[in-house]
Amino acid sequence: MTFSKEQWLDLEDELSRPFGRVKLKCDGYEITAAVERTKMKLVVSIYINGFMKGKWLLDQDCDESRKFLRRVRKYLVNGKKRTELLIKSRKRGAHKEMREFYQGLLDRHSFYVLPYWPNPKAFFRHIRKTCAEIELMDDHN
Repeated sequence: MTFSKEQWLDLEDELSRPFGRVKLKCDGYEITAAVERTKMKLVVSIYINGFMKGKWLLDQDCDESRKFLRRVRKYLVNGKKRTELLIKSRKRGAHKEMREFYQGLLDRHSFYVLPYWPNPKAFFRHIRKTCAEIELMDDHN
């Protein structure tokens, strides 16, 4: 089933309220997206077939992790230091090895998986890209 733009907006509106909840059937998985509090902010938590398993957070290649959870890239060097390294890696007067070293520091990163999304729009955008079939489930099932 394909959703119209209005239906997607209705789902986003449902998850924009505190403690909102939406149940979807995506590629054979029962997905529950619920607005919950994490620290001092509200996020959209994802439950797959009623569970959130730790192995999905550790194994980034499993189907559940890839399709529904949030994958975040964290660079080794961030912010102002990253800008300084970018400038140093482009300096003509520096030795080639030093430029390559700085470029290597800029490229280093790691990934981690989070069981929640910062807002409903980001979650729905992700599942539209990764899932072939999406349908809305009744809350009473």
